[in-house]
Amino acid sequence: MQWEIALNVLEIWRYPVKTLAGEKLSRVCLGLLGLEGDRLVHVEDASGRVMTSRSHPRFLGHQGTYDSQGVIRVGGATVGESRGCCNGRGYCGAGCKTGA
Repeated sequence: MQWEIALNVLEIWRYPVKTLAGEKLSRVCLGLLGLEGDRLVHVEDASGRVMTSRSHPRFLGHQGTYDSQGVIRVGGATVGESRGCCNGRGYCGAGCKTGA
């Protein structure tokens, strides 16, 4: 028996910086771990705890993007050295923990 599944994708959204607003895409590479460039870095508070938009909705007013060179940006500024994190005070830079 052969199964056929049809689906229609209306929109594709990627969130390079977990907690911040994402970016709408017309196309993206899909790998074993999900969308290329999705949730590569996160926001931390001063003590290193991951902050989320559920508890801090103001972060949704900032957008993270992932460009064709693999650079993550927040508001046009580069985040660290392509990988880094932003803390709750708005600082982005190298030396922060990475991952989602």
